[in-house]
Amino acid sequence: RTQTKTMPNTSDETGVAYHGGIEWPLYNEKTGKPSTTPTNKSVWIAALKALVDAFSSDNERNSIVSAEVIECAMKLVKKFESQPSSEWRKGYIDLLHEFGIIMASCEPKGSLIMACAGLSCLNSSMVISTKKGENDTEKVSAQDVVMKDGIVELLPISTLIINGGNSNSDVTVMKKFEMASPHHDEKGKNMVAKGEMMKQQLSKWAEYGCIETSAAESASKIADLEDCHSSLVKDKVFVLLGATSAMGPAEVLIQLGATIAAVARPGKKLAALEEMVKNGPSEATMLLPQVGGDGAAGADLIRHAPELARWIAGLCPEKKTCYLQFGLS
Repeated sequence: RTQTKTMPNTSDETGVAYHGGIEWPLYNEKTGKPSTTPTNKSVWIAALKALVDAFSSDNERNSIVSAEVIECAMKLVKKFESQPSSEWRKGYIDLLHEFGIIMASCEPKGSLIMACAGLSCLNSSMVISTKKGENDTEKVSAQDVVMKDGIVELLPISTLIINGGNSNSDVTVMKKFEMASPHHDEKGKNMVAKGEMMKQQLSKWAEYGCIETSAAESASKIADLEDCHSSLVKDKVFVLLGATSAMGPAEVLIQLGATIAAVARPGKKLAALEEMVKNGPSEATMLLPQVGGDGAAGADLIRHAPELARWIAGLCPEKKTCYLQFGLS
């Protein structure tokens, strides 16, 4: 069962969008390829400087990080700034290792300050090419295109709504959470673990060191739930960027009867995901973007970034939005 919900048309009458996809702001003049290093370095530096600035404020000092860590952060800023771009490919690993230690040494509030500053820097750096006259183009802020009307012409976008539970389906939602297990049954098939078996497996992984103790503790709480649909997914919409990725949670969320907004390019994988929802529990719902008014479900996250950003922002205002990104290249 499907239905279509149309968003406001933000393009001209021809339905043609006068913009390209998300681009890096700088290009190498010799090769014509994007020069990503300066932007990458600016993002890490912005995150570190935000932490230092927050520490300098009297009301923040004792709640985010120690003075010793701040000293390390200031030294790392200088390392980022002084490293030549020609050495970035070999030297960035050590720098990001230091960055990770600093971030992990912060209280949650400090880590959030760093993350927000880095993302803000990246958001304000990326650009979109748009037509200027007959033959020329100009680069405009991608952030402005999303946040402000009239910067570029946008394609119309609508929502294809696919509901689970067709007339021949007797599938019900997964009440007790089931986790994939590395063990096999007597027939050689992969087993699933739930309840105490799931908690025991999580404990073994934590002891071995392949997952963090905190991850095992959180997942163990899920293993104790008697109604995962009501406790985990009800009243939420899960935005899956790269929804058809094999490492993504689409199948599990469908089994839990979740509402998912699936962003992926059109093709066989997306069509298979649609069928999975149709044959899933009646509580499951999938929202798909239709860009350009041609009726095809799916969209390109890079090419249609401004349209998708506005589409996502307008989805299910009555629900809490959870963003997940998988398998994007």
